[in-house]
Formats: sequence, C-alpha cells, structure tokens
Amino acid sequence: DDMLKEIYTTITTANIFNTRKIMSLIWNESFADVGPLKRLIEKYANESSINAVAKEHAKGRRLYLGTTNLDAQRLMIWNMGVIANSGHPDTLELFRKVLLASLSVPCIFPPVYFDVEVDGRFYDEMHVDGGMITDAFISDFMLNFSANGKKKEKTESRVYVIRNDKLMPAPEQVSRNLPKITRRALATLNKAHGEDHLHYIYTIARRNHADFNYIGIPEDCALPDKLTFDQKGMNKLFGLGQELAKSGCKWHKKPPTLNILD
Repeated sequence: DDMLKEIYTTITTANIFNTRKIMSLIWNESFADVGPLKRLIEKYANESSINAVAKEHAKGRRLYLGTTNLDAQRLMIWNMGVIANSGHPDTLELFRKVLLASLSVPCIFPPVYFDVEVDGRFYDEMHVDGGMITDAFISDFMLNFSANGKKKEKTESRVYVIRNDKLMPAPEQVSRNLPKITRRALATLNKAHGEDHLHYIYTIARRNHADFNYIGIPEDCALPDKLTFDQKGMNKLFGLGQELAKSGCKWHKKPPTLNILD
C-alpha cells in the first residue's frame, strides 16, 4: 500500500516522459521519450518485488498484464508470476519490458519490442498498451481452474472490476476547433471502449456463475488530466479512493450502463 501511494501521489510528468523536439519526430516513433519511466520501473520492479510476485504465484495467486501486439493486432496476456518464478537469467529484464509495454500509449510513448523465434527464424514483435484492445480483461480459464491447474468442480469465483475513470456519459458543449473536437472524440471513443469491455467481463462472469462486482470513480468527481500527472489532483483522487474503501462503498452487481437504453 505504501508503494502504491508513493507511485500514485508523488510522481510528476517529469518522472514519466520528456517531450521530444518537433524536428526529431521525423525519425522517432513517438512524441515523447520514456527514459524517466524506465528508471521508475527499474526502481520499483526490482529483484525484491519480483521475488514477492514469485512467492505469491507459488501460493496459487495470479498476476496478469495485457499488451497489444500491433503486428498481429491481438491482445497478449502475460502471466507475470510465471515470468517471476522462471529462474531465467533475463527474468528481471523481461518483467520490466512487459510493464513498460503495458504502459506504452501508442504515438505518445514508443512501442516495446520483443524478440521471438518462429520455425528457426528470428523476428521482433511490436507491443504497446493493452488498452488498445481492452481496458480490462478476464477469461474463462481464470475462473474455471484452481491454483493447481485442475478444473473446478464447483465455481466459487468473485470478479472485482475497479475502473480508474468514470463510466457514464458526461454531456458537455464542445468548442468548434480541431484540438477540442479531437480530444472530445477520443475521450468518447475511450468511454465507449471501456463500457463494452465491462459488459464483456460481466458476460464472462455470468457464464461462469461468478459473483460480479464493479466500482469506478464517482460521476461527480473532478478528474485530473491523464497526461499531466497533476500531484494535487492525483492526491485528491487517491484520498477519495481510500475514503470510499473505509466507508464500505457499494459495489455494482452489474454494469451501471447495462440498461441505459431502457
């Protein structure tokens, strides 16, 4: 919890990326350089924290991260516990690369490349943020199998979805200029994207007779800009999350937008 609070409430934009000069965009793959983010990942994804993931994996707990393979246009689900527990000499490097790829918003941040071998030939795969395909994911195998890999006779699973954003439509007059229209269009696309994925997770949970629970940021809460990493706004949001947890917040048993057209 202390690490989570430190990461969420003390970083600034300078800890994440540096904006490139205009002329350099001609030969670069992104608008920003993520050297600061790499150093941040190296600080927190160290041998101690990865060993902790490996120990929890051995107990039956699972940590999955998603990236988007742009070459294949497919979601890649990484079992981080398997990586942490592999004993491979490149474990630390691979763990960090997956973390970086899962955070790499395309065009803004550069893609991350993974070397692969297929039929004796070597290639690289271009990976970016898994949010290109889905904000959150779950699969039948995550709900149907116990820690030892055997299929459960009786499902007693619970699904908790915590969304670090609002979900409901937020009407707003859009200014008649290109930047404002573009920003609003992308925000609308992202909102619809998240809604669809939440409905999909709900369907998977229902199909597996799992208990579904959802919570997101309250609709009346002002959100900080996602790319400015405003400490004041992020501290306020983190504090709100703590208060909601302490007060016994109400979890939605189905997506709030499920019956929005009724």
